[in-house]
Parts: sequence; structure tokens; C-alpha cells
Amino acid sequence: MTLGFMLAASSAWYLPALFLGCFSWVFAPFLHSSLLSRPFVRIAYRWFPPLLVAGLLVSRALDLVGLEPNHPEVALVLGQNASLFESLQVLFTGQGATEGGLLALLVFSTFSPRLPSVRHATPATSAYVESRMMAFAGCWSLVSLVMLFQQGAYSALDVAPTLPTMQPSSWSVLILAGLITLLLIMSGEILTASAWMSMNGETDLLFKRAIMKTLVVASIAWFWLFQTEMFTDDWWSRPMAEPRLSFALLVTVYATWMAITHALATVLEGLQEASSSQAKALGWCVGVVALTSFLTVSSIADTTHVYGTGVDAQFVGWRWAAFLLLAGVAAMVLPLAGFDAAHHPEAWWFRTGLVMFVPLATLSSSGGWLLLPALLQSGAIYLIVQIFALGGQHTSRRLPLLAGLLWALLLLVMLGLSTSKLKLLVSVVSMACSGAIGFIWFRHERDPAVEKRRLEPDMERAL
Repeated sequence: MTLGFMLAASSAWYLPALFLGCFSWVFAPFLHSSLLSRPFVRIAYRWFPPLLVAGLLVSRALDLVGLEPNHPEVALVLGQNASLFESLQVLFTGQGATEGGLLALLVFSTFSPRLPSVRHATPATSAYVESRMMAFAGCWSLVSLVMLFQQGAYSALDVAPTLPTMQPSSWSVLILAGLITLLLIMSGEILTASAWMSMNGETDLLFKRAIMKTLVVASIAWFWLFQTEMFTDDWWSRPMAEPRLSFALLVTVYATWMAITHALATVLEGLQEASSSQAKALGWCVGVVALTSFLTVSSIADTTHVYGTGVDAQFVGWRWAAFLLLAGVAAMVLPLAGFDAAHHPEAWWFRTGLVMFVPLATLSSSGGWLLLPALLQSGAIYLIVQIFALGGQHTSRRLPLLAGLLWALLLLVMLGLSTSKLKLLVSVVSMACSGAIGFIWFRHERDPAVEKRRLEPDMERAL
């Protein structure tokens, strides 16, 4: 086997082997420690997927620079008279950008224990971070392989056209690929660090830095996505017409949820006292997520002609809301199997189950994309319920009540809009407002003067 013409096409086993290698990473939390006594197998296990992706990228570069006539990007985009600069542009803005982003995600996961944020952590924490980052990368690499590695990009053309029929993509595609790769990496950091926070404070710095970086990069990504023409009413009926933009939207929604809803909820749960109020707050969260998901999905479906209107759209909303809640509630039983490192493991797994179900739903049906605005609206009200539950233990509930009224107003505005693009925009604004209010409330609660006033009545009763 050489790295010459169309490596994936000339070696039929290559892409299946890459899929199986990435799939094996999903089980890194279970295999990582057991392979310590087998260093050769451990090295092969860690580096097999990155090396396969690197082989695809090197093979593509050789084909583009060498202008292989039957390579799809050469035949359809470059032609036989292309310059070296044009070949590099197609490499960095075509399918090569997708392969490069996947390679960066996989390589970063293997080197995650060397991050400055956890460089001085104990061996147990370093091993935990590496294994969970590998599992995270394995899950998302499977999603990207199914969604972005389409057959046409890895099949040689039997008959090449005499002249190119497509224009090269602009360099902005490379920037977008970089943003999405960064969002995936930092979302994995947030997820990994949040699960370890109750054990010790060694991942706190990783957690905080990942949140700040994600908020900055996600803001740029949202601005970029809303400049495109993908959010029309017809897009929701054919979301995979532009696979890379659809994948970018999926990752951006996921990262926004992780940096705002999941991160803030994890911190707030650390303030919550261990009592029946935890179960009550989680019950309210499940209820409002179910209702919000139904209303949002029904509203988006009602503006998309393929899903019908009225009762038909409401049936679509009930179905996808039920699937979403089933995934979240099913994940809540995982603490019984020992996955209980978080402050409130049932709530942690409920949020994780919700947000990880959405990529699977988008792969199974076009209707799964309707859950993206629903996830944003649900994340906004989830945070408000958490703040309201804590308000009874700490301070007054005026701020969470005002936040709830603001969210309800934005939800009514979204339901009254007639275009799906504006509905999605309002959902993003709702999530941002809830996150900002949650941050302000948390900063107020952590103020030493506020903590002193809150503790004075307890001290007086004790005396």
C-alpha cells in the first residue's frame, strides 16, 4: 500500500478500519488503565486513529499537488492546468479541511494530560482527563465520519470532465473549520473537567479556561453562521444539503449548551445542599425541558412545509420531545453503574444525555435538526429553574423570577415569529440572557459580604 492515488479508494479496508479505531476510543475509560501493563498495545490503541487520518490527509495532498486526473477534487475543481497555490487552496478548503480538523481533535486528545491546566495534576487526574477526552473525541469522530466523510469524496471518477465544473471554496472555509475544531476540543474539556470537580480541584482551572475560550469562539461562530444563507425555512426540510455548515451548526449549539447550561449548572449544583430539594429541582427541570422542547419543535415544524401545520406539527413536536426526554432520563440511571463523580450525578447525566442525543437524532432523521432550537430554549429555562431552587436556600427569588419572566417573553416572541431563522436567533438570545443572569447571580452569591449576611442568622441561632 502506498500513499499515492486515492488511498481510501485503493484500500477498501481503510475507512472501515478508521471507523473501528474511532469506535474503540469510545471505550477508553474502560481500556485506558487495563492497557498500562501492555505498552505496545497501548501505543497502538492511542495512535491508530490519528495515523489513519494523517494517511488520508497526506494521500490527498499528494493527489492534489500531483494533479491526479481521476481524483474528484482535481477533476471537478482544479483541472490539469492548476497552479500549486490553487492545489493548496483546494487542500485547505475542501475535504482536506475536514480531515485536518478531525486529526487535530484526535491528536489533542492524546496530548490532553500535558495541558498547562492539568500539567501538575496527580497521575489519577491526568489519566482521567486523557481517557475521557479520548472517549469524547471518539464519539464526535464517529459523528463526523458519518456526516462529513461522504462516499463521493473518496471514490475515483470513472470518466473525468475535460474542464472543471466547480469553483474552489473560499479561504473562509478553513477559518470555519478551525473554529468548529476549537469548539469541539473545548467542549470536551468542559465535559471532562465538570465530571471530576467533586473529586478534587485539579480540573477547576481547565474548566474555567475552557468556558472562557468557548464563549469567545462560539460568539464568533454564531455570528459567522448567521451570515450564511442556510437558515431558510426550506433548510429545515433538507438540512444536509450543506453538510459542513450543518455540522458547524450542530457543534456550535453543542458548545453553547456546554459552556452556558452545563457549566453553570455544574457550578450551581456545588452550592446546593444535599437534601430533597435536589430531587425536587431536578424534577422541575425535567418537566420544563419537556414542555419547552414540545413548544419549540412544534413551532419550527409549523413553519417547515414538509412537517405540516397545526396538529401535524404538534405531533412532530411531541414525538421528538419524547425521544429527547427518554434519552435524558435513561442517562440518569448511569450513576447506579458507578459513574457518579459529579456533584449531582443524576442531573449531570440528564444534561449529558440530552445534549448527546441530538447528534444521534440528526444522523437518523432530518427531523432531528428541529431539536437544535429546542435544546437552546430548554437550556435557558433549565438554568433559571436551578437558580430559583437555590434562591430559596440562599437569597431572595426576585432575580430568578425576573429571569423567568424574560425567558417567557422571549419564548412567546419566538412562537409568534413566522421565519425559522428568527426563531433560532431568539433561542440563542434566550440562552445568552439566562447564562448572563446565572453568572451575575453566582457572582453575587460568592460576594463575601453577602455570604456573611447569609450566615449571620445561622450563627445567632447556634449561639
